[in-house]
Amino acid sequence: MTVASELEQVERKRKTLERLRREAQRRGIKLGPGSASEPDIVVEPQPEPKSVTEAKLRAKLQAKKKQNIELESDNGPPVPDDLAPAERIPPVLENEQTEIEQQQEMERKTCEVTGSGSVAGKKKRKGKKGREQQQEQLAKKQSDTINSSIRTAASFDSKY
Repeated sequence: MTVASELEQVERKRKTLERLRREAQRRGIKLGPGSASEPDIVVEPQPEPKSVTEAKLRAKLQAKKKQNIELESDNGPPVPDDLAPAERIPPVLENEQTEIEQQQEMERKTCEVTGSGSVAGKKKRKGKKGREQQQEQLAKKQSDTINSSIRTAASFDSKY
């Protein structure tokens, strides 16, 4: 009975090897002489494309494979495509940062009322128009900050 099971196992392995050999042949892989467990695999060059479309598709596929290989070796964090190049982003200097903080502090002080003793230090209540003015000033300041950073970036680019 053990001989029959061994023969059955050998037959299954032979069929599996034959199926793998056919699959390799279909894919254009030539199996060289070698042991059955570890055959030498020789990749034959693919035949010339029969049409322009086939050539384009083949080139696209190869580019995709190359990109996937490069992505696998890349261990860095993903970078979005819409990110501006580093040379277009102006550096934030520390003195600019402290200057912005000082401006904000001065604005806070100007908002405080310096009137009679009992109300000193309290913020002035603003009506609808006052709030709108404050919003406009804030929007203008933000656009000015953006414009100045663009100007500094442009002057930075022109220097280098």
